[in-house]
Amino acid sequence: MLKVENISVHTDSFRLKNISFSIAPGEYVVLAGPSGAGKTMLLETLAGHRKPKGGNILLNDKNLTQYSADKRPFTLLFQELALFPHLNVAENIGFAIRDKNKQAIIKDLASQFSITNHLTKKIYHLSGGEKQRVALARALATKPDVLLLDEPLTSLDKPVKNELIRILFRLNQQGQTIIHVTHDVHEAINLADKTGIMQNGELTQFCSPRELIKNPGNYFTASFLDYENILPLNGLEIPEKYNPSAYAYIAFNSKNIKPGKQSGKLQITGTLIQRPSGQMWLESALGLIKIQEADHYGIHDGQQTTISIDYHDILFLTS
Repeated sequence: MLKVENISVHTDSFRLKNISFSIAPGEYVVLAGPSGAGKTMLLETLAGHRKPKGGNILLNDKNLTQYSADKRPFTLLFQELALFPHLNVAENIGFAIRDKNKQAIIKDLASQFSITNHLTKKIYHLSGGEKQRVALARALATKPDVLLLDEPLTSLDKPVKNELIRILFRLNQQGQTIIHVTHDVHEAINLADKTGIMQNGELTQFCSPRELIKNPGNYFTASFLDYENILPLNGLEIPEKYNPSAYAYIAFNSKNIKPGKQSGKLQITGTLIQRPSGQMWLESALGLIKIQEADHYGIHDGQQTTISIDYHDILFLTS
């Protein structure tokens, strides 16, 4: 079990603030957020490349916080891969191996990652996908308890990305614990056992992908998850039983919108706007609302209409 307890890191221009989460052995965790959220800094701290200002990092109840990077059973694979251009593939994979069976380990890893035919090649002769596989093989050569991945799928074309995802799934199924950071919300939802959302140096949410989608909690997370409609709550008539004073925004998807005025539901009036693609929007006093196709409403571009949303289909968000 990996436990991160109130980790804080200070630099001249940025702070990680009281990051806490726990990961069971064999879990695949994806930490997502925009550039500058502190994701890479957190990985560097876990790996021992940065010293925290406060907090603890424990693995199986052993406190690793003061351990140097070479004493931690973690491997960090940077986005840039950091392969050695003057070494061939086999030498890159075996760089950190101190085992007497070094050559057998290199051959086994090369076989796992389908790079056996490239062992004598220099790095500059490899494709982007081949470099990724070499870097992963090297990262796993020391058999880390936790594999830390910094944006591993960025800038890869779709076939190469899909192949790398297959490899990562296979590693995880074999029991490898993985922490993977990304700015791509789809990676966070589709790959992870647990997903964390980072914003401005804080871990604002940490839960299963299903729970994250069901309850994003705040405006930032809902926006990051690309919810179709997010509106300020101020000015809307919301029944007191939903405790509207505790929230600042609401979110809902177009599939939950019903045409016309329907009793007992939230009603919003506005003017229809139809784009050349056929997509319809409602221009309301609260902002634009994405709705279903025009024929669902039986009216046309420029006409005024009212939509209704069941309160049970609305997410209430903090700011």
